[in-house]
Formats: sequence, C-alpha cells, structure tokens
Amino acid sequence: MKVNFDDKRPEERRIILVASDEKYQEIIAQIDWVKIVKLLLLGAPIASSFFGPAVARSLYLAATFQATLPQERSFFERMTTKGEVPFPHLSPREAVERFGFDHGHPADGEAYILNECVPNYYVAPALYNERMAQEKLAAFVQIVAALGAKRVELVSGRVLARKAAAEAGIPLEDVAIQIKLSAEFNKDHSVQRQVLVEFPEPDTEPYMPAQFEAWLKEDPMIRALVKDRLEHKTSFKKTEIHFQESMQIDGEFLAEFVDRKIKVGGSYRYFTSSVWGFEVQFWPFHRS
Repeated sequence: MKVNFDDKRPEERRIILVASDEKYQEIIAQIDWVKIVKLLLLGAPIASSFFGPAVARSLYLAATFQATLPQERSFFERMTTKGEVPFPHLSPREAVERFGFDHGHPADGEAYILNECVPNYYVAPALYNERMAQEKLAAFVQIVAALGAKRVELVSGRVLARKAAAEAGIPLEDVAIQIKLSAEFNKDHSVQRQVLVEFPEPDTEPYMPAQFEAWLKEDPMIRALVKDRLEHKTSFKKTEIHFQESMQIDGEFLAEFVDRKIKVGGSYRYFTSSVWGFEVQFWPFHRS
C-alpha cells in the first residue's frame, strides 16, 4: 500500500514491498480462487488482504501490519482478487533514494525486511536469518574489541536440537559456514579450541560502541559481558552466543509471499540454530 514514508516510524516499516505502480497492480489483481470457491460454497463473502498464519504470527512485523490501513476497492475486487498487500510499498527509485540495500537490489516486485541493527537498511527475506546471524557475530567481535579484548578463543559449538530430526545430520562445519565463522574442526566434527582473533593493547579506555547497542537488548549474554567488563573490570570472561531464526521467518513464511507472486530474494535456505562458546581475555584498564 502506498504510504508517506516521512510519517512512518521504523517499527511501522519493518517490512516493505518495492514495486512500481504497474507491478503493484499486477500483484493485487491476481484472481483469488480460494475466496471465490468459499463464496460459492458458503454463500458468504471472504474478504481478507492478509497473507496467512505464518506471516500473521510474526510479532516483529505486527506493528507494520497494524499501521497500514487498507485502501478502498470495489466489492467485486475484494471478493475475487488477492487484494492489497498489508504493508507499505514504494517504487524502486524512491527505495534507492531513501534506504540501503545489498548490491543488485532493490528489485521490482520484491519484499524486504528492515535490518534490526543497521538503521534504514533492508534485506531480502530469504537471506534474513543468515544475515542477522552474521551481523551478530561481527557485532560480538567489534564489541569485545571496544571493551579492550586481548584475545578471543572459540572453545565449543553445538547444534540446538529444536528440530532434532532435521538437524541431527547437519555437520557443525556447515553451520559455521552459515554464520561465516572461520573455525577448525576435529575428525568427529567437534570444534577445535582455537584463537579467533588477537588485538593490540588499545589506546583508549573500554567502552560500548553505540552502533551495536541494539544487540544488548536482543542477547542477554552479550549484555552480561558488557556489564561485567565496564562495571566490574573483568579481565577474563566465558560466554556463549546463540544463533537462531529471527522473527519467525521460515519456509512457511516465505511460501505465503511466493503465493502472492512477491519475490523474496531466492529460495528458502533452512537455518540451523546453534550455540558457540567463547573465552575472552582482556587487556587491563589504563587507570586503576
């Protein structure tokens, strides 16, 4: 739906559709045979502009859906077509002028989800889980560096068996590739203890970078690490970082977009939830 993006808060545009006027009309004018059959069988109108239960259950996107009011359409259109897309849309040109996207994007007729931790940057839904996991790992390294880390070691890794049958046979090496974690493994696929990164002694006192503060709300382990370092001046810290699906974005979620002929940046790639253990050694504070 066309909106004035100057009036939209970030939570009201967490998901957007980039579409020219022609493409948008093509999307909303699709014949909805489910509505028509139900109308014929039940004798009652079935009019909904929403997608389905997988999209509806995303709490992260709820504020966007609630802030987007449907536009007036004729009774016939509402009863026979897929209907309005229940989140804001803008043209490819306006999208480029307002927001950031990956190279080669945005594409006409494609949905994008707002990056949780990079202001005004949008990511294709099919890539979202992997991207946010990679962002989290990168943020963790940058945070410990700012806190005055001397050395970061990887000590463990395991798959979270939320879907045990699906995840039992996934090698930990493949999971590391998803989150762009460069690591070495033993023959039994367990993690080798290894130094991931070493930092020179910093010239400044430890601090928390403002651009990564969103992760303190999202991850209690990162929040505890920062608190212990800044308030208690810890010199050593063990921690675990969890990587999992973000905002209920899974295969069912993306399938509902495909059903509306909205592109999502590729086919769904199953994201394996995992947890990795780290040990961080810090340089001493400069002052007592």
